[in-house]
Amino acid sequence: TPFVPPDAGPLAALKAVTAKLADLGATAGTPGAVTPNITARLRIGQLTAGRTQLRDVTTDLRFAGGNLSIPLLQAGSDSGWSLEIRGDIADLAKPGAKGSVTWGLTAETAQGLQELLATGEFGDAWGLSPRRATALVPLHMAGRLRIGRAEAGAYDTAFDGNLGPTRASGTARLDTKGDSWRKYRTDVALTLDSGDIGRLMEQIAPEMWSPSSGSPSSGGAATALARPPGRIVLRGIGTPQAGLVSLASVETGGLAAEYRGKVLLTDTAGIGVEGDLRFAATDLAATLALAGIRERSATAASPMSGVVAVSGSLERLKFASARLDLGGANVSGRLELETRAAGNRLTGRLAASELSLPAMLGLLTVPRGAQRFGAPASPTVMGPTVMGPPPPPAQQSAWSEDTFELSPLANLVSEVRIEAANLSLAPDLSLGKSVVQIETKAGRLDIKLTEAVSLGGKLTGGLQLDRNPAGALAKATVRLVGAKLDAAAVAPGIKPAASGTLALTLDLEGTASSPRNLIAALSGKGQLSIGQGRLDRLGPRAIDETAAAMLAIKGEPPAGELGRRLAAALGGGTVAIGQRRVALDTRDGVLRLAPLALDTPDGRLTGTTSIDLEAMRFDSEWRIEPKASTAKAETPTADPAVANAKPKAPLPGVVAVYAGPLNRIGAVEPRLQFDALEREIAVRKVERDLDELERLRKLDEERGRLEAERRKQLEATVGPGSPGSTRSLPRERRRSRGRRRCCRAD
Repeated sequence: TPFVPPDAGPLAALKAVTAKLADLGATAGTPGAVTPNITARLRIGQLTAGRTQLRDVTTDLRFAGGNLSIPLLQAGSDSGWSLEIRGDIADLAKPGAKGSVTWGLTAETAQGLQELLATGEFGDAWGLSPRRATALVPLHMAGRLRIGRAEAGAYDTAFDGNLGPTRASGTARLDTKGDSWRKYRTDVALTLDSGDIGRLMEQIAPEMWSPSSGSPSSGGAATALARPPGRIVLRGIGTPQAGLVSLASVETGGLAAEYRGKVLLTDTAGIGVEGDLRFAATDLAATLALAGIRERSATAASPMSGVVAVSGSLERLKFASARLDLGGANVSGRLELETRAAGNRLTGRLAASELSLPAMLGLLTVPRGAQRFGAPASPTVMGPTVMGPPPPPAQQSAWSEDTFELSPLANLVSEVRIEAANLSLAPDLSLGKSVVQIETKAGRLDIKLTEAVSLGGKLTGGLQLDRNPAGALAKATVRLVGAKLDAAAVAPGIKPAASGTLALTLDLEGTASSPRNLIAALSGKGQLSIGQGRLDRLGPRAIDETAAAMLAIKGEPPAGELGRRLAAALGGGTVAIGQRRVALDTRDGVLRLAPLALDTPDGRLTGTTSIDLEAMRFDSEWRIEPKASTAKAETPTADPAVANAKPKAPLPGVVAVYAGPLNRIGAVEPRLQFDALEREIAVRKVERDLDELERLRKLDEERGRLEAERRKQLEATVGPGSPGSTRSLPRERRRSRGRRRCCRAD
């Protein structure tokens, strides 16, 4: 037929027929012109139009007096799509054409939807990817197009229907004044309601959606995940070229977001945005749902709010914010998300007031008991956020017991630098200002600590997580150089316990199903290097000095006196450490230091130390053993047997136990164990009292002997029976008895 070009597709054929009819209609009313009346009724079981195979084609057209009537225009295909059009258009070819056309279309399969768009001959740029097409079916849509209702050249349409599980309804007005559709003034309103916010986001931006179980494109059951319902409302006014002034809002469980700005459409069907995104979420999990990440553990349930500037295209979005409130932490910076067929790429640089390692790992988990593929979601419980403080110490553990799930990282390549004012490793344990680099590739996560200060030295390290059938395979490294022992946390008024330099190397690895299990599963070796070390307490001399002081006390000492004196004495003194290398061994969640033995002129000091990596608490036990006692008798004596007595055996040792939070390692007071020393001092005090009694007895005997000798000399000088001797004898006896009473009193 001359109406249709050879090999024209269905839409091209329809356009050709309409154009020819318009040409004929343009002559209607012209003197001498002949305007034909055309009626076409066709019923075709199978029709080939270009490369398109149609079936059940029904064509019922009437053209008379320049007016077009379409009682029925219907077609379908074996791939699962169908189209139906009815309506009337008056003055088809004239500027004042008016009319109304109703339409309805269905697509039961992704292939059918793709073929339907190809039949429309919009070009490759407006085609659908297999993933988006899968998310949009089954599609059932109907609407009405009004031509010239408000003014000449204006098109108004209203539509309603279903896109998969999503209810879609809206209106659009298009003013065709202009030489290109990009210059047409447009007014669009669209409302999308879905029982599954995940499916809805996959329909809008499938390349930004992380594949997960339950999404149609991943082959999972559509009802496998219990994600919350959601609503998106769009409104845009303007021209596609200059940008539609747009307002878009998203409402879903725990999240309300609003976009205000411009939306631009390009000739290649690209969509550009430039505006501000305001949002408030009661928990981070709701936001993760928009990114296609399925149910998260309690770690993800934290409030967040703020304003983010968004610009770029859907293929390359840029985000910038001066301030976000994320779980109590202030976050700012820039991110850029690039969507590609091979996977998404995220880069950026952020600054955060708080960053939590336990919460970061918890963000990579799903509730325990949920299967990785097609498992029902578990209820979300409120908990800490990745940026923000870890849970309070009152909770059982800062480390999540939920199961690792790294599948969302499979199609994500990222490099994000985070400068944190405070990096929390555990409750009440932080590193202060730190720089963390987060990288992902091929399902692997690398958390690199590139800059941090600990004990005045440079601390670096990393944690690498790989997908594993058991959950995650982890490798961790820690490096500390230039640290100073006297920089340990000290309470006001307490002098540092030690001085010298410190360096540390530690390499660990392990496999576990959850962050908490991973802490227990990590094992490895390391080394602690001490330079010019000195311990400024626990000197063995303190035991001898305290024992001597206790022995000098007359009578019974006050209760607890020995403990008080020991604590004061052991808080001083110095013990040289020198250059030391101490082996480190980690297993079962505990880091153990090899025993350290220090010899001094006054005795020996032996210590063992361990650190609980889950609770970040330390336990250090030191045994102080003095050499042979050097304590001297406190009471002078002329008795050579007492004055020259040999030193006794060494006093029993004392055990000092330091235990507490790692961040207070320099401020914890020791618990002293000195039962054996207390018994030994008591025995020696009894022995000293007996020695004193023996000394007094010997002094009394010596005085009696001297008195007897004096009397003999006196009698020899005066003579027996002389008056002088008789009178003086009683007086001398009285003096002797008085001296004996004084000695006994002493």
